[in-house]
Amino acid sequence: MLRFRSRAPEISAPLRQGTLLVCLFFAACQSARWPLQARIDYRGFRLAAVDGATEEQLQAVGALADRASLELENCCFGQVERPRILVFRDLARYRSGDRAGLESLARYHPGRDELHLLSPVLSIALLRHELSHVYLYRRRQDAPYWLQEGLALWLQEGAARWEHDCVAERRDVPDQLRSYLTSLRAEPPPDWASFARPARWSAMAAVRSVYFIKFLFQERRLARLVRLYLHGEDDMEALIGRDSLELQLQRFRQWLQQPAAALTAAGC
Repeated sequence: MLRFRSRAPEISAPLRQGTLLVCLFFAACQSARWPLQARIDYRGFRLAAVDGATEEQLQAVGALADRASLELENCCFGQVERPRILVFRDLARYRSGDRAGLESLARYHPGRDELHLLSPVLSIALLRHELSHVYLYRRRQDAPYWLQEGLALWLQEGAARWEHDCVAERRDVPDQLRSYLTSLRAEPPPDWASFARPARWSAMAAVRSVYFIKFLFQERRLARLVRLYLHGEDDMEALIGRDSLELQLQRFRQWLQQPAAALTAAGC
C-alpha cells in the first residue's frame, strides 16, 4: 500500500467558513430557482409541483401519465421504470434557465431523469409523445433521430398493442403535420447519415421521420423493427430489410409521391 508522507496544507478557519458560505449560497439559489411544493407518488411516477399545482392537479397528471404509460408499455416497450415528473403552471418559469427559448410544452431531461410538463396544456397525446422518448432512451440511448422523433410522433396518436406487425385500427401522422407533405415531396432526399442523425433539429426533419415510420408501418415492417431494436439488434439495414439503407431512402421518396402517403394507413 502506498503511503503519502506529504501533508495537505492546513485550511484556515476563515477560509473554511467562506467556502461553506459559498456552497450554502449556491445550494439555496438552486432550490429557490424551482421551489418544489406539493409532492405525490402515483403508480410509479414521482410527481412534484414547481409553482403552485395542488395535490389534486398532480393526481390528474399522474392518472393521465399512467394511462399513456400503460398504452406504451403494452404496445412495444414492455415494463420500464417510470420517471420523475415536475409540473409547472407558470410559462415563464417553465422556460427559465436551460429551457430559455424552447417552444415545447414538455421535455425529458435524461441526465436528471425528469419529465418537465406545463400543466395547463396537458393532453394524452403529449404524454404519449414524451413518455415514448423516455422509454426508448431507457432501452436504447443511442437510437437514431428518425426513430426517436418519428416513433414519438406516430405513437402520440395512439399506442395500441402491435400484433403480427400491424395494429387493428387505422393510423396516420398527427393532423398538424399532414400539411407538410407537399413540401416534403419537393425536398431532395438526404443521405442515410444525415437522415439518421441530422446536424440540427428542424420541423422538416421531424416530418420526414414520422412519414418514414408511416412508410414502414404500411409495409408491415415497423413492429418487427422496433421489437428487435429494443432487444439489442444494431444492424439497421437488416432490421429494415430488403435493400441497402440508401436504396430504402430512394424507395421511401418514391412512396412519398404516391397517393398512399396521403391516405390514412390501413390496419390489419
